[in-house]
Amino acid sequence: MGFPDPKLERAHRDGRAVEGRDRHILVKLPFFQDKVKVMKNARRLLEGENFYITDDLTKKDLSEKRRWRDQVSDLYRQGTRLHFSGGYWRDSTGKPFNFHHE
Repeated sequence: MGFPDPKLERAHRDGRAVEGRDRHILVKLPFFQDKVKVMKNARRLLEGENFYITDDLTKKDLSEKRRWRDQVSDLYRQGTRLHFSGGYWRDSTGKPFNFHHE
């Protein structure tokens, strides 16, 4: 990975097995810093693979992320890049983006 292999606190499959459908694998890392490193390197390391890594969001965060999905897509097409972190859509400086005052 480009850094020492992170220690896993635990890992297990999620949900029931369904024929022809892959199951999520939940992984818990004991150190937040390891999670950040894994998430930052995931895209590069998994390029060409048939799986990906995503952050497990709270229901509140997932709702907030979905709430602005269409606006984020429109802004992306216009050249504005946002990312979702800490419960907020953020601009390139890391500040929460205000959708009401684009």
